[in-house]
Amino acid sequence: MSVDTIALLVDTIALLADTITLLADTIALLADTITLLADTIALLADTITMQQVAFK
Repeated sequence: MSVDTIALLVDTIALLADTITLLADTIALLADTITLLADTIALLADTITMQQVAFK
């Protein structure tokens, strides 16, 4: 293998590592988003319950 081929292989591996890191970060953000959505739904349910109690 030539030096250029080895350099390209090293660059490709570095880009793959960066891509995997970005994918992991994206998955973590998605998990946080799902958690926030669940919290929002729970708050909405609590609000509806309070409204029902208030108007009885």
